[in-house]
Amino acid sequence: MDLNKVGTFIANLRKEKDLTQAKLGEMLGVNDKTVSRWETGKNAPDISILNDLSEKLDISVKELLNGERNLEKDINIEALKYYNNRGKKRILISAIIAILIILLLSILFFSINKYNQYKVFKVYSSNSNLNLEGIVVLNPHRNIIVLRNIEYSDYNEGTTDEISSKSYYVKLLSNDKIIKNEIYNFDKEMKLRDFLETYTLYVDELLKNSEDLILLDNLILYIEYKENDKIQDISFDLYLVESK
Repeated sequence: MDLNKVGTFIANLRKEKDLTQAKLGEMLGVNDKTVSRWETGKNAPDISILNDLSEKLDISVKELLNGERNLEKDINIEALKYYNNRGKKRILISAIIAILIILLLSILFFSINKYNQYKVFKVYSSNSNLNLEGIVVLNPHRNIIVLRNIEYSDYNEGTTDEISSKSYYVKLLSNDKIIKNEIYNFDKEMKLRDFLETYTLYVDELLKNSEDLILLDNLILYIEYKENDKIQDISFDLYLVESK
C-alpha cells in the first residue's frame, strides 16, 4: 500500500471540501495530528473509520485505498495485505497485553496472599513461678509480640530476700538474639512481682526480609536488676503453642 499516495489523495480531497485537518478529524472522532499523519504518509486511517472517511470525502473505500479516483480499478492488493497484517499485529499486541495483565495480576495476588499468611501462637512460661498472657503473630513481613498480666511468685515473698530494685532491665531473647530490650528506673525500690504485674512487653516490627523472622525456639524473658550495688539477673524460659 502506497501510504504517501493515499495521504496526498486525502489531503487534496480535504482541501477541495475546504476542510481543515482539525475539522475533518472532529467529523471522524480523531484529532488533527492523526489526520496529519495520514496525509504525510506516516500512517493509514484505521480500518474502523474507512467507511466514514470515504463518505466525508465523497469517494468509495476502493478509491481511498487505491489513492485515486477510479471506480473501475480493483482495490490494490497491497492495501489489503497492509490492513490484514495490521489486524494481525493488533491481535498480537492485544494478546501480549492480556498476558502481561494476567501475569501482573497473578504476581499481585501471590504477593497479597503471601503477605496475608500469618500464624498465631500463645506464649507460656516453662517456669512454675511465672504465669503470663502472651501472644505472638508472625507473617513473612511482620512480627507482633505481646506479653502482659505477668504474675511472678517470689519464693522469698514477704522476706528481706524478696527481689526489689530501683531499676529493671528487661530483654526478650530468641536464640541469644535480642528482640526487645527496655530499661525502667524508679524513685524508690519496687518489688519485681509488683513491677511485672504492671509491665507489658510489646513488639510490632516490619521485616525487611524473611531472615528477620523471629525464631520460635529458645525464647527467654531476661531481667537484670541492681541489688545491694550488685547486678543480679533472673530469666524465664518461654515456649509457644500455635493457635488453631
